[in-house]
Amino acid sequence: MEVKRICQWCGKPFIAKKTTTNYCSHQCASQGYKHRMKERRIELRELQELIEVKSKLDHQYYFTFAQAAQLMGVSRQYILHQNKSDENARGHIGTEINNKAETVIQIEKDKDDSNISKVESVHTRSKDFLPFAFCINAQLLPELLPDYVPTKKSVGRPKLEPFSPYKDIHEATHRKALELAFDGKETISGYKALEEELTTAYELAGTKFNHNKIVKIIKFLTNKRMVVQESRGIYRFMPDYHY
Repeated sequence: MEVKRICQWCGKPFIAKKTTTNYCSHQCASQGYKHRMKERRIELRELQELIEVKSKLDHQYYFTFAQAAQLMGVSRQYILHQNKSDENARGHIGTEINNKAETVIQIEKDKDDSNISKVESVHTRSKDFLPFAFCINAQLLPELLPDYVPTKKSVGRPKLEPFSPYKDIHEATHRKALELAFDGKETISGYKALEEELTTAYELAGTKFNHNKIVKIIKFLTNKRMVVQESRGIYRFMPDYHY
């Protein structure tokens, strides 16, 4: 019986006389055997290194990133930092690991005291634990702080204050932008034209705004009577406005 096979070492097609034959020649079979033995030795060496690391760290109170990664059997990239703007782990890898993780524990500095680190459970499928905190003592060892009371915070991205043309833009910037928008003309005809002129003027004044913010700015300017709408959509700049 002849069987068409692909050599597992060189990748060339050959005719095998047995269904269990995986190599086209004795040379390829020998190379394949050496490769399997090499991989097995590497696996045994990695296992031995892991056993040695675990035995050395049995009495250690805390681990470095490299030690934690080695104990978990992953690379250091899996011991992640979180984004500055929220509590999500960085990047695509961080998102995937968070989605698949059974337990996510967060460690971060206390905002009021940088010498204190607090630990809390972000997500767990088993029994949850209460937040706790620790500091590094004079012997450079972590020490629990039993009296620490964590401050409550909202989950997810911190809420931003809504945009305010009054609070977020200085009066001098408003005046400069209005002078640029109405430069060489007493009035601007039409809301759309006013929006376009102000968009360009504020950018020239040093601050770029999107459509929604320009709309809020126009409302603010007209409410403060810095810009007055006359009949038929005619807008006039009032340089003597009261801010």
